[in-house]
Amino acid sequence: MNTQMKTRRGRKLTGLVATMIAAACMSTTSTAATDSHYTMAAISDAAHGRKVLSGDYEGAIDKIRMSDSSSVRNFYSANNLCVAYVQLRDTANASKACDTAVSGIQTMLAKKRENSYSYAVYERFLAIALSNRGVLRAISGDEELAYEDFSDALRLKASISAPETNLARLSEATPPKS
Repeated sequence: MNTQMKTRRGRKLTGLVATMIAAACMSTTSTAATDSHYTMAAISDAAHGRKVLSGDYEGAIDKIRMSDSSSVRNFYSANNLCVAYVQLRDTANASKACDTAVSGIQTMLAKKRENSYSYAVYERFLAIALSNRGVLRAISGDEELAYEDFSDALRLKASISAPETNLARLSEATPPKS
């Protein structure tokens, strides 16, 4: 009987974690990057995402930086820092934050089983992180790496429009090579 109760609790906890991940994923909100027509995604209900979405980039950065140092390395914080720094055109800090978001979610994804529900959620987060980093690279003039990030995000089939929109924008902005 005791083992059955533990199993039920374990299932409930697993279901709760999956629900929390799904809720966080669904609350992802897009915002347009400053004067570039690229689309970026911030996590609205985590890591001061509402500040990012409202345009209070400095406030969001300050709040995230003042939080526990380990949380600055988590995906939500790194992703929202990436968006805020890109919006402020702080390319050095944006690069660090965007790379941290991508590598952090890749590490989490590597720990998941490919056919699990959470794997699909983490793939979506990776697509968001890759697309955001692609925007940074595009506005920094590194069209080749931006193209790679947008293409990699599209290959994930994460059902988000930002990578496709950003790839189209990059194609419009980049003259064809002769």
